[in-house]
Amino acid sequence: MTIQGKAVIVAGAFIATGAAVVVIVLATATSPTDQTEPLARQADGAASAPAGEFLLNPAPKKQWLYCAAMVNDARFIRLDGGSPLYVQCVFCAPAAEGDVTLPEPGKIAIRVTDAAGATVKVDWAPLGVQPKTAQPGETATVAWQAAGPSLPAGEYQVAVSLPPDYSPGAGLAGPHIEPARFAVLNTPPSDYRNAMFARRVKTLSGKTDEVLADLKRLSAADPADNSLRLELVDALDAAGQTAQARRQLLEAAHRMTHDASGKRTAPVPPSIALRLEELNAKLAPDAGGTFPGN
Repeated sequence: MTIQGKAVIVAGAFIATGAAVVVIVLATATSPTDQTEPLARQADGAASAPAGEFLLNPAPKKQWLYCAAMVNDARFIRLDGGSPLYVQCVFCAPAAEGDVTLPEPGKIAIRVTDAAGATVKVDWAPLGVQPKTAQPGETATVAWQAAGPSLPAGEYQVAVSLPPDYSPGAGLAGPHIEPARFAVLNTPPSDYRNAMFARRVKTLSGKTDEVLADLKRLSAADPADNSLRLELVDALDAAGQTAQARRQLLEAAHRMTHDASGKRTAPVPPSIALRLEELNAKLAPDAGGTFPGN
């Protein structure tokens, strides 16, 4: 399915924020090989324009389509034995370009290698309706779930390969792909964590209404569970219920930063403050941006 989000360039890094995931792809916004700029030079090598001539601005550098491989919503993650395994390919479309054409999902190859570099066979099943394009400044996600037996304990890398003749269009130089890593631990599976992964698989499969109903029920049964509440924030936002998502986020932030007596005990985590800014941007300007107790 298509998971929409925002792709922003901050200090040379793509920060793609979506309904349920924040991705940071450390990479420059221009071609890594296009680092030279033409300068008029005098005979002694000084960079200056000869008399009567003007130094022209160099031609704009082309941007790349960045693609981040992720395992269970992370660039690196440690998984208990028997945990569900799913892979995402997150495409970040530059804001300054037109719509980006994505490769056909059936032509995207996923390669898993172990610590020794040997290929590990994994069968993948696509999740949901796969996107065909990414709009400027947006992200689009293609996802698969591993089928068959769980991998043995060890460290692994996931690399995504696109067709050699693939061109993203929109004036982009081409794709730039970042791999992901994960480790399977020799530990028993966690029912709580596996339930969270199962909800994410349902979301990626398009079963958002079912996930939202589950999260409302679970969060109401355990109001002190901030992890569940933050999942509910993402699910509400994805369902277009942004005002409710904001209220749940403020409640989670208050529980994170205050004790049972209401005394302030910790600052608001930066990730929570960033999420509030994102939700406020979707609401009226007078929605406000302060947390309870600030």
